[in-house]
Amino acid sequence: AAFEAAFDWKKDLNIDSPHPMLFFSAKEINSLRIKATTTHSKISARITDVVKKIRDNLELYMPPLEHDKFTSRWNEMYGNNLCALAMYCVLFPEDSQALELAHDYMNRMAMQPSWEFTSMKSDEMPISHSLVGFATAYDFLYPTLNLEQREQFYKRIYKATSRHFERFKSATWGGYHLQNHV
Repeated sequence: AAFEAAFDWKKDLNIDSPHPMLFFSAKEINSLRIKATTTHSKISARITDVVKKIRDNLELYMPPLEHDKFTSRWNEMYGNNLCALAMYCVLFPEDSQALELAHDYMNRMAMQPSWEFTSMKSDEMPISHSLVGFATAYDFLYPTLNLEQREQFYKRIYKATSRHFERFKSATWGGYHLQNHV
């Protein structure tokens, strides 16, 4: 219901919306959906498989509510899987349960004070993966988010980006324009 009220991708794409904008625009969504069932069906099938795995094992794949549990293990998978889940929601808007799952997933990540891995606080990789996945999902799902979610998620992206930028300035790899850490 919230999905339908926020943005009905099935009927009328708002091509003036600023989102999505990172990898494609709202104007391209119908074309992407067609490609998902034709020329890009293998990619679409992989994305669908990821979402099925998430649904089949929520205990493993959903970010935990408890911060200690979230940071106690290598957690880059949360950002990685969130990208696939968000793309699935764009390609298959009729699956309202997937959209609910994506919103819950983002809420769980947004509530975490930190995306660090406790045992290796100096390693920025989990933060990088979480940040890229979360920002991408924010962009893809922006039209389906209510105003409160938009603000909450934007603030979370801002906070993580600001902290990551501070790390970037002092990191050994920070002076390189081309590297795989951010």
